[in-house]
Amino acid sequence: VRQTFMVAVLAVGALPGISRAQAPAKCEIDDGKPGQVKDARNALVTAGLLGKPDDKKKQITKAIGLLTTPQAATNAVGRSWLLGRALVTLSAMPDQPSIATKASLGYTGAPADNIDLVLAADSAFDVVEQAMPQCAGDTEEYRRVPYVGLVNEAVKQYNAKQVDSAVKLAERALIIYPKSPVAYNVIGNARQSKDDIPGAVDAFQKMLVAIGTDTAYAEEKKQVMLNIPTLLAAEADAAEGPKKSEYAKQAADAYQAYLKDYPNDAGAQSGLARVQLLSGDSTSANKIYTEMLASPDKYTDMQLLEAGVNAARA
Repeated sequence: VRQTFMVAVLAVGALPGISRAQAPAKCEIDDGKPGQVKDARNALVTAGLLGKPDDKKKQITKAIGLLTTPQAATNAVGRSWLLGRALVTLSAMPDQPSIATKASLGYTGAPADNIDLVLAADSAFDVVEQAMPQCAGDTEEYRRVPYVGLVNEAVKQYNAKQVDSAVKLAERALIIYPKSPVAYNVIGNARQSKDDIPGAVDAFQKMLVAIGTDTAYAEEKKQVMLNIPTLLAAEADAAEGPKKSEYAKQAADAYQAYLKDYPNDAGAQSGLARVQLLSGDSTSANKIYTEMLASPDKYTDMQLLEAGVNAARA
């Protein structure tokens, strides 16, 4: 089965699928009060204007300190919006550990306990999205900042045959950006490489959900939609008893879903008939085999041979 990885790209402010004009309500987060939140906003603006990483980090940690004061907590949404932005920006800086002490990040009171920057940013953005769903597009832009680095490193690790490391990175990428087809692709291929076919199919199905109607992934969508029934058909071939029929029925459903979008794929038609026969649905299989033998130009010699033999058995 062909394995393809898509390397993510980041274009903050111009991401596919994000259109503020289409939002049900305008996203207007109040990040101007109290004074601590306003000053934190100004610190983040200053950080964005600075070139030196050390100077930039000083402004970001200053913002985090202001946002973790009791006063800032009186504006939960504004505080969380800025805190999430501060954390993802910090996480993308050179040599910044993904897990660090709160004290090193500027948290008020210099607490010594550790914090995971990605998890903390995710929690902060969750607060914003729950209170103001119309702001999901805005938080998504910032969620993608750490996501891109994580998922691209996951692809790199997989291609270097560091499968376990690749899966951990892909799973972290999904924490901050759960809409990632790329991360699910990594996980699906990793599970497939370990012969965890049910796990691989689950990941590939989630990948299809993540792709949705995004035409940027049209080729990958087609590939994965065909990969799913192919994997299930192989499991059906290897299984015995009720499991054989169960996998064959799942494969038939997946082939039918694929053929609904790509009806002219002769190989998939042949595959559907084979798994229908395995599942005990000889009537449906025989109908396809009859059509195959009536239009031989669409099929390979092997497919026609199989059709003839199985039609005689059906």
